[in-house]
Amino acid sequence: MAGFTSFSLTNPIVLTVSILAAIGWFILFVGGCVAAFHGITWWIIIYNLFVVVLVFIGTGLSTLANYTNMIMILLTISIVYLTYLIPILLSAEPVGARAASGGAVILIICEFIWIFLFGSSEESWVHQTTHRYNDAGPIIATPAIIQRQLNRTGAAGTSGAAKTRNSPLPQFTTEKDLAESSANVTQATALHNYQASPDDPNELSFEKNEVLDILDRKGNWWQARKQDGTTGIVPSNYFES
Repeated sequence: MAGFTSFSLTNPIVLTVSILAAIGWFILFVGGCVAAFHGITWWIIIYNLFVVVLVFIGTGLSTLANYTNMIMILLTISIVYLTYLIPILLSAEPVGARAASGGAVILIICEFIWIFLFGSSEESWVHQTTHRYNDAGPIIATPAIIQRQLNRTGAAGTSGAAKTRNSPLPQFTTEKDLAESSANVTQATALHNYQASPDDPNELSFEKNEVLDILDRKGNWWQARKQDGTTGIVPSNYFES
């Protein structure tokens, strides 16, 4: 269940699924009001409101890691309730019942995705793929490979250091530049394992608790050096700030 520790609401995938879940619950709620449901249907609706709000707060504050087992149990119970409720809504005659069933379907799909995201291990394809996206903010979500190119282009234009597509690290032409760069090197400890993308030879793979020298902390992808001297770029959200 290690995936909880590094997912937050600023991740565009987590944010999108959470918004869709909120929309699904709202449709379920409005449909229930129009159809004048009562009894266990409203219990299920209120229960799912609790689950959606809990996930929103937990991912927003990045505290879901403290309640991993509880969240997974609540999501599982919610899926069971919704699976029970959907056939009832589809067979009901009141106006709004079918709309409510549509909201329930959206919600149950989102909860399945939450389980896959939050329940994935750090080495899993789901976890690695999700974190290849820039999570700098909820409004503009750019794939990490595009973000890295933008960072490299901007850095080349402002610092004057020679940077190429195949070598994102700065090339120092004088001993003074090299000395200044060495003085700015800091170390960071990896919070999770990371497998470099085979599509980008500039990325570095590393393991949890591995210590890397950070040569440049600009942007969401840092320029780093491993203990064996290998240099490349690493995702900043995998390291202690």
